[in-house]
Order: sequence, then C-alpha cells, then structure tokens
Amino acid sequence: MNVLETVSLFKGDSLSYLTNAGTGFINQGRSLDEVSSLKKNDNSGKYVSCIPSSDLKLEAIGQELEEKGKSLDLFDSFLVFIKFQKIYDAMYKGMQLEWLKPVVGRLERLFSSVKKYAEIIKNATECYTKGISVFNLKNVDTECKETFALLLSKMLYENKKNDSNCASVHLIIDEAHNILNSFKSTHSDVWEDYRLTTFETMIKEGRKYGFFLTIASQRPADISPTIMSQIHNYIIHKLVNDKDLQMLENTMPTLDAFSKSRIPTLGKGEAVLTGRAFGMPSLIKVDYEEYSRPDSDDVDLIAAWSENPEASK
Repeated sequence: MNVLETVSLFKGDSLSYLTNAGTGFINQGRSLDEVSSLKKNDNSGKYVSCIPSSDLKLEAIGQELEEKGKSLDLFDSFLVFIKFQKIYDAMYKGMQLEWLKPVVGRLERLFSSVKKYAEIIKNATECYTKGISVFNLKNVDTECKETFALLLSKMLYENKKNDSNCASVHLIIDEAHNILNSFKSTHSDVWEDYRLTTFETMIKEGRKYGFFLTIASQRPADISPTIMSQIHNYIIHKLVNDKDLQMLENTMPTLDAFSKSRIPTLGKGEAVLTGRAFGMPSLIKVDYEEYSRPDSDDVDLIAAWSENPEASK
C-alpha cells in the first residue's frame, strides 16, 4: 500500500512509483512480469533497466485489499464497487467520466447522510415488533426523511403481505404532507413516481392483506389526490385554507354543507366525523385525560411576557 500511495503521472501516460531503489515506471510497454522499471544513469543522462516489477508486490497488495474489503460495511463496500465500476466503464466501455463523476458524487453524499441513521443487518428478524412501534423521524435530514418513511412503510407492507396471520397491521403517518406530498422535491422524477406509486398501492390494495393506513396532516391539499380519494373515514379538525376546504368538498361526498361551514370555526378538541363508519356527519368534542394529555398547548404570550420580561426580547 505504501508503494501505491507514491504512484503519480510522470510524462504522458507513464506512471511512476517510488521504492528503496529509486523511481520506477509501471507501464513502459512491458509486462509487469518483466523488468519494466527504469533508473536514471547519472553519467549518460539516460534511463536504464534496473528495478524489477516485483517491487510492486502485487500479491501482497491483493491480499491486503481483500482483507480491507472484508472489513467494510455494506454501504462502503457498495460505494467501493461503484468507484471501480466507474473506472472500468471509462477504460473499456467508452463511458465519459464527466457523466459518471456526478452520479458517484451524489451517491457519496447520500450514503454519508444515510449512515448517520441506518445500519444494514443481514437476516434481521427483530425489526417486526408486535404491539405499538413508534418510528420518530424528527431529527432525520429532510433529504432522507422521505426515503426512510418509504422504506419503513414498504418493509411493513411486504411483511404483512407474506404473513398468513389474521391480525391486522395499522400504519399511522403523522405530518403526512411531508411524506405523501404530490409536489416535486429535490429528488428525481423517477424516484418521485416510485414513492407515490408505492404508497398509492398500499392504500388501494392493503385492505385485502389486513394492512390499513391512517394519515394525519395539517395540509391535506398537499397530499396526493389518489391517496385522498381512497380514504373512507375522516376526522376533520379546524381548517381555514381555501385549498384544503375545496379538497374536502371534492373528496368527501358524505360531508354536508352545514358541517363544512363549521370547520373553519372549530375550537380545541372539536372535530367533524364523516365517512362510511358514520351514519351522518357528527360534530364532537374530544375530552382528554390529564395523565395522558399531549404537550400541544399554544404558547401563552401574555403570561410569558408578564412573568419573564426576557422572553419578549
């Protein structure tokens, strides 16, 4: 490895390397099995053959590379394979490096982000837990949040499809407008189509496998129309945006005019229930238990400024 680190471009396409005996040259039109290295003669100013190519110690280098490869995780192993594939395609398949370098660069950046949060484990069985499992993506980068949500959802869906157990699986996605949005993000069109198609398949075909999807969102108008059209029951809290209200009218045939008119004026804990599970739209107020109450109160600015003047700065 120490020899490889000294390899550099000498003249034209000649590669030089350093050894204890001096400077050698790798590709002078000879086989690596022959004496292919040259050394400068101080008297004549010419180069003469002197260093055999065995100084490269290719067998030892090969063994060290193999050991190093075995120590890599699957992320780094795949990335190393991609880099060698780039060299091969450029040398022997005529691919342009200008086309390949950006792709490899994006992979490196993506892997560096994914490795912060994920580890690939072969033959993992403990990931399918029973009861209630919470996957918190709060601290995940925006670039990876949609990807992780898709991978987790697809993993649970595929596992349920292959499971003969009659118990149902209910996937609840909070802040769904960040994951099921229909507008384009920073990803490619192909990835966007795959993401939406996957979730649309889950919500259209999941019922026959016992897989049910519940979504919660403050901006339902941003969610894919195909997904919204497959939802059968709704719990509607306060909405004031015209686009959201128009979406409700287009996708909820069971919502009457009176109930719709109440939606912009609903208070805390109040909601309109409508859908197949309800005989008619109903206005309800949800009571809460103190011991399990969520920490979702609005900030009391007057109290904060009165008790702590520094809070107003």
